[in-house]
Amino acid sequence: MIETTARVPTVNAARFVMNLCRQWPHRIDVNFRDRQGVVHFQNAVATLTPADDQLVVTILANDNSTIERLQGLVATHLDRLASREAPLRFDWQRREPLTKDRPSRASRRGLAT
Repeated sequence: MIETTARVPTVNAARFVMNLCRQWPHRIDVNFRDRQGVVHFQNAVATLTPADDQLVVTILANDNSTIERLQGLVATHLDRLASREAPLRFDWQRREPLTKDRPSRASRRGLAT
């Protein structure tokens, strides 16, 4: 899996997550709980987590084209919600794909089976 994360500066992160999760359920599987949104796309998962003065957006996908497509999709929809703050600043940081030689953080900590 390829992982990419953006820390988006905004004081309205919780509102943006809630509004985005209300917009998307008619098209895709969305879970919203404890202010965090998890969006299940066909070949990927996006997690939106509000934090102090920022929104943390993480996308996990199997390939680069899906990552790039979803980065644009998420950014476009959040910019629409943030009309007064738009354009929001997305500085995407990509992690290397997980392999047998490079286990996940969970498995390194003994949390994965």
